[in-house]
Amino acid sequence: MKAVCIFGVSSSLPLMYFYVNQNKTWLEAQSTCRGMYTDLATALPGSSDAVWIGLRKSWVWSSGEAVSNYSHWKPYNPNEGNAEASCAVLTTAGWQDWYCSNTYYFELFIFKLVTWIEAQTYCTQTYTDLVNFQSSDEEQQVLKLLSEMNVSKAWIGLISSQWSDHAFTTFRYWAPGQPREGSLDSGCATTTIANSGMWTYSDCAHKIPFICYGSKCL
Repeated sequence: MKAVCIFGVSSSLPLMYFYVNQNKTWLEAQSTCRGMYTDLATALPGSSDAVWIGLRKSWVWSSGEAVSNYSHWKPYNPNEGNAEASCAVLTTAGWQDWYCSNTYYFELFIFKLVTWIEAQTYCTQTYTDLVNFQSSDEEQQVLKLLSEMNVSKAWIGLISSQWSDHAFTTFRYWAPGQPREGSLDSGCATTTIANSGMWTYSDCAHKIPFICYGSKCL
């Protein structure tokens, strides 16, 4: 089975965020986010509760992305004179540096909603490509991951009846009535939970989650 990534990471693409009602240290929150979803959240508006975000000295995002020109620090923060306060929390007044061993709720980002072209571009630049399937076993393993992450539909690497990475495989798993006449040479394929992972063609401009594969997908 090839290694797959259900979610991509790119600051240029839209994110979905989720509030986690669990008290954890910064490192525990980061581990939970990376293990279950993608990572701790990046820039967000003010929160009614203090929550961990993915910012840590030397004030770069946990995801590895550089902090852009946007910042939302509270006055007199970050306090560079306090070396122990090296993790950031989000409050109603903005970002505040604080002790990483304290426990707070936290925000995480889950996945991107992108067009097929955006998904394929990201996968080829960061991993290998959008996922292809060589067998039913591979399809079912990916379906299990989608189900565990509550993702109902995702782009795969099939477009105009060919795999985007030019893989040669005769395996196909079309839903009944698919591909529709006239869609074979113009659509982008998705795998869907509702159809037991079976494939359907969708408008390539729709924005949904996507699946990459590559050696860095763990």
